[in-house]
Amino acid sequence: MFGLITNLTEVDNNETTNANLENPTNFIVAPDNLNTYNVDTNTKNIMNESVSFKKKEIINFGFDVSKLKLLKIANDKLKITQTMLNKRRKIIFVYCHPKVGSTALVSSIRLFASDKYFVIHVHNEIMLRVLYGIDGVTVNEIIYYNSIIGNDIYVIDIFRNPIERKISLFFEDIASFHFNNTNQNILKYKLSRIFERFNNIYSYIANGDNFLDVYNLHCPEEFNYQSKYLFVESNGIKYIKLRLQDSSEWEQILSKLLNSNIKIIKDYETDKKEIGELYNNFKKEYRLPLNYYHELEKCNYLKYFLSKKEREEYLNYWHNKTCDNFVGYTQSEYALYEDISNKNSSNIVIRSHYVDGGCICKECASNRLLLVKSLLEGGRVKSG
Repeated sequence: MFGLITNLTEVDNNETTNANLENPTNFIVAPDNLNTYNVDTNTKNIMNESVSFKKKEIINFGFDVSKLKLLKIANDKLKITQTMLNKRRKIIFVYCHPKVGSTALVSSIRLFASDKYFVIHVHNEIMLRVLYGIDGVTVNEIIYYNSIIGNDIYVIDIFRNPIERKISLFFEDIASFHFNNTNQNILKYKLSRIFERFNNIYSYIANGDNFLDVYNLHCPEEFNYQSKYLFVESNGIKYIKLRLQDSSEWEQILSKLLNSNIKIIKDYETDKKEIGELYNNFKKEYRLPLNYYHELEKCNYLKYFLSKKEREEYLNYWHNKTCDNFVGYTQSEYALYEDISNKNSSNIVIRSHYVDGGCICKECASNRLLLVKSLLEGGRVKSG
């Protein structure tokens, strides 16, 4: 029932090497902005329709010899092969959209459960290609392949309320991508100028949800608003869905699901960056155009992930912060905007923004223990 292969054992005595990264011209690359701005009209329509979600067709992957070779290479570049040789077979894929709190989650699990789990953080296939040099396979294929070769696979996704997610994503590269400028100069801009730019592209950024749209599983009829998480096992893969608004309870939830004593640390917050004051002022002063509010009312993701009361409170909050209608870019205008912004933006930049990068060498393991001890004694993570 699982396609062309059902039982594989991966054996490789070669040392894993670092991925050779592609170097596309004039494209800013960081783990939180890969493929952020591509238009997905299907996702946009789902956001705005009031119909219920349709059941996805579950894919029974069939891997031929050439695909198996690519998947083996992917495992090498993601250091999964090296992890398996070290007798660790529990792998967590934090496979979610950018700006949903995933960086803090990844660092937290690495710090407090690296003795049990190897954690991979990925947003999409572009991230695979640019950061790891992986082509020809999807994230779902890598996940499924690792399940059938005997690894114990967990996949975690996070839901963040849509407007806050859009704002955070917009500010991720507000200077280099959206205004082709420096952070220092952006700080001098009037908020009205930034509001207008954000409203022009509002409909095309930070749409969709991996758990509902991308993962290869049938979703429950509704989110579990009491336990504040979903746990679904499909084809031997354990899928976990969290909400950012419940982050204060992630320690309890993840400690239970992962059978480890997880503590959540704060990591890579936009309001702590150089543009933090501007970001906070934007959130305080921003008014949502009324036509965007009406789209928000019909958002299926809100209907699924928020209880009736939570949804009413969220909509009421934004209804009290509405303004006149705004006509943003058309799809063709946005495509031109994206093309020009990519060409004018800075050259490739690769940032590591994790408190714990996940290295399993003895020195990093020792440093990890010291950091964990400090955090448990009330210490704080040093930024920058």
